[in-house]
Amino acid sequence: MSEPIRWYVDDPLEKFWFTALCYSSHHESDTQTKLTHHPIVCQQLDKQRLAHSPELLSKVFSLLIDAHYQTSPDDIQRLLDAPESICFIMFQNNRVLGVAQVNQEGGLKLSGLAPAITQGQRRVKGHLVAQNIANLYNDEAFCTMRQWRIGRIAIHPHLQQMGLGSELIAFIKQQAIKHQTDLLTTAFGCNSALLKFWQLADFELIKLSNKVEVSSGEHSCICVYSLHQDAQHTVNNLTKEFTNELQFQIDKAWKTMPSTLLADILRYIDEHNSVSQTDIVKQYCEGFRNLDSSQRVIRNHIFANAKELNKLTDSEQGILVACILQKQVICSSI
Repeated sequence: MSEPIRWYVDDPLEKFWFTALCYSSHHESDTQTKLTHHPIVCQQLDKQRLAHSPELLSKVFSLLIDAHYQTSPDDIQRLLDAPESICFIMFQNNRVLGVAQVNQEGGLKLSGLAPAITQGQRRVKGHLVAQNIANLYNDEAFCTMRQWRIGRIAIHPHLQQMGLGSELIAFIKQQAIKHQTDLLTTAFGCNSALLKFWQLADFELIKLSNKVEVSSGEHSCICVYSLHQDAQHTVNNLTKEFTNELQFQIDKAWKTMPSTLLADILRYIDEHNSVSQTDIVKQYCEGFRNLDSSQRVIRNHIFANAKELNKLTDSEQGILVACILQKQVICSSI
């Protein structure tokens, strides 16, 4: 959309505010943003440096605007002075390639309120994942674990799909360990592309909302990455609880979710959480049992062997998930 709504065409006041609030695009052209032989460097960005460098701030914030449509001028203030906010930048030869905004959550700040938060009696500002998961799974310990939530990550639009985002996340993992952090977390509108991105970074899905978010039109989800063995024990327990919830809700709360997206989710669940009866599945496939008497076992078999979905085409995966798991249609064969 380029036609002004609140301004006259070429209104100087519009240009002033767009420049002042970093809404003007500062992306270089394709030829200027190609990677060179110079080393790619990642570092934590000092707030003072960012505040005193309008050009750098504009480039960083332009990338954040591209990454999320809900970015607002308030985010500039949080980027510059919020004590819990950390900004990481990726650059090459003084060109900004990517940026990530991280929020510190949980830890000692919530220790005194953890019981009330877990029981749903209190809710403090911020700490989105720490409070949400602690309350959902009644896990008081999770609330006080030291967490870094990757709120936004953005790579220059002409340099995406080149592994730079994964490289930036790897750097954030290293820095989080140095700061004795327990978990990295992230929350986003669930779609296949984003899910694949975070799962390639070894983040594990522990929550999927029952309802579609009005703002995004997608189910929101939360993924976590453990930074040490004790934290991994907590994550393992959460993923098992999520798997149980997924099996129960898949034909209820998530019945209308795109079956191909559910197939993507299933490939990363705990495959050891269900018991499979392969003989009954084989009998159905060979035409010796009907679907009504086999559906429960086939359902369990899918959950127990979800990674095997990779051997099917996208269309076959969609039919299998929709028919057996979501119970969207009645069919006589798979």
